[in-house]
Amino acid sequence: MSTPYTIDATHLDNAKDFEFSLMTAEYLEESLAVLRESFFPHEAVHKVLGMSKNPLAVEEEEKLCRKTFEDGVSVIAREKASGKIVTVAFCKMQEKPKPGEQGAFDEIAASFKQPESLGVMDFMIQVIW
Repeated sequence: MSTPYTIDATHLDNAKDFEFSLMTAEYLEESLAVLRESFFPHEAVHKVLGMSKNPLAVEEEEKLCRKTFEDGVSVIAREKASGKIVTVAFCKMQEKPKPGEQGAFDEIAASFKQPESLGVMDFMIQVIW
């Protein structure tokens, strides 16, 4: 299912090789696989915290991604030749919480138990607000 929104990538030298679109349910599992295979093991904060070494922490992070996907603003890039998703951006719609209220990440983090995923969430909460 194609989305009515298009992403202008004409400024990219290799834009003709890729198709950019909003993520749909059809691509959610493949998008999570991209994170498992490349983002969790190699992104700086995840790497320092050892995220990919703890499968339970990865499951908690995927829970965050699934919740984030529900906002409908996450993006994928697919290689046109193969149709394979090569990069993803899980984007969360949120407002800064009022004093004393929890933000979107606080609510999700409350269900986490693994120190690696709690560390990532703490970092995200501190950086965002």
